[in-house]
Amino acid sequence: MLLTDTEIKAAGVITYQNSESFGSTSYNLLPDAIIDSEGEVYKGDGYTIKPQEIVWVTSKEIVSLPHDITAHATIKTSLCNKGLLALNIGIIDPGWNGPLATAIINFSKSNYYLSPTKSFLRLSFYRHSNSEIFKPITKKRYEYQEDKRKDAIEIFGSTFLDVKSIAKDVKKELFGSFAPRAAFYVTMLGFGLAGFALFASLAAYFLPGNGAAYQANFTSLQQRIDRLDEQTRELSTGTKTSIQTQVYEIKGIEDRLNEIEAQLAGLGK
Repeated sequence: MLLTDTEIKAAGVITYQNSESFGSTSYNLLPDAIIDSEGEVYKGDGYTIKPQEIVWVTSKEIVSLPHDITAHATIKTSLCNKGLLALNIGIIDPGWNGPLATAIINFSKSNYYLSPTKSFLRLSFYRHSNSEIFKPITKKRYEYQEDKRKDAIEIFGSTFLDVKSIAKDVKKELFGSFAPRAAFYVTMLGFGLAGFALFASLAAYFLPGNGAAYQANFTSLQQRIDRLDEQTRELSTGTKTSIQTQVYEIKGIEDRLNEIEAQLAGLGK
């Protein structure tokens, strides 16, 4: 049976309750401590949750459930409408005695200020017959806060899925082996170009009619190889940060390498 506000008060399941936090069949929890991914604890002044950031929020109230009452926690609809989502909400079993907490993620594109006077979880209470299994669990406020602080530091990253770290790892995986290979190609072409330079110079001297054409082609190839060398350095030093851009650059470099090799082969005939 779902309890009304009057029945919730009579059951004595909420300590440090706020009269304005009652709904007709629910109670809205207020934040006590907000814990960021570094384990810093914020109280009193609230906290601004950045986009993709994960924080732990503990309740100001103490919830005490007897044998015959089970509670159900959901995030406030007003927070969902702002792009915030709670990770570990659900059933609170009979026997629990202590504050409650949840990890909240800001999925929106904007900062969200969680005020100490702004409720974050809604509790509904259900009365039922006594169950055969009853496991009393008591958590002191400081002990519970330290548990959540430890979780914040050891389990969760500062952002959902830790996107920046994932992108960095993907970039390293994709391009870590390419830069040395591209540098090798450019180096080998450099050696080939040195030999071809001698050939072009001799052609210009001994073949006046055709030497100018060879020299022009040589100059064009030199410019292309200089550009390839510049792009390789950009990739190896991480100057370009867009993965998609680097994929296109890699394909372009390989295409131009093939083209230059073909032209070198043609000029050598």
